[in-house]
Amino acid sequence: MVSGNFQLNMNKYSILIFILTVLVNILGYWVKSIVKRNGYSVKYFSGHFRDTKNLFNLAKSTFDKSTRNKYLLIGFSEIGVIVTFIIFTILFLLSFPSLNDSACNSFKDFKRYKYDYVLINKYLDSTQHSYPTLILQDSQGNKIKNQDLIKDNSGLFDFVNIGDSIKKKEGDSLVNVINNRLDTIIEVDFGCGEK
Repeated sequence: MVSGNFQLNMNKYSILIFILTVLVNILGYWVKSIVKRNGYSVKYFSGHFRDTKNLFNLAKSTFDKSTRNKYLLIGFSEIGVIVTFIIFTILFLLSFPSLNDSACNSFKDFKRYKYDYVLINKYLDSTQHSYPTLILQDSQGNKIKNQDLIKDNSGLFDFVNIGDSIKKKEGDSLVNVINNRLDTIIEVDFGCGEK
C-alpha cells in the first residue's frame, strides 16, 4: 500500500516535471525558430543542443546589444530549465520506495492478520497480473479473496491444496497448513530479511 505522503510527493513532482517539459520544449523550439531565421540549418526532432550552441554563436556575432542580450537570456533560460528538469527527474526517481521497502511493508501487513480458514480455491489471477490468489472460507461460511502471498517466496501458495485448513496467529509469520495427511508449519518469507 502506498502512503499518502508518497502519493502527494509523486503528484507534486509529476506536475513540476510536466511544466518543466513544456517549458523545455517551448524554449527549444523558440531557439530553433531564431537560428533558422538567421540562416542556420535546423532539424525539428533532434539537434536541440546544437541549436542552443548556434544561438550563442549568433549572440556573439550580433552587433545589436538588446538582440544579443535577448539571445543570451533565451539560451541561458533553456539551459537552466534543462538542468532543473534533470534535477527534479532524479529527485522524482529517488523518491520511489525500494522494492525491499515494499516487500517489508507487505510482510508487516501480512503479520498483522490472524488466519483460520479453509482453502476452497486457488489460482493465478490473470486479471491482476497473475497474482497468486486464494479463495478462503471462514467458520461462518464467508468467502474471502486473498492476495497476501504476492511477494511470498516460501512456496506456501504451491504447497496448499483445496480443502486444507490454514491457520496463523496475529503477529506471526508462521502458517500452519493442516490436511488429512500432514500438519505442516511454513514460515512465510517476503524476502525483506525480517522475521
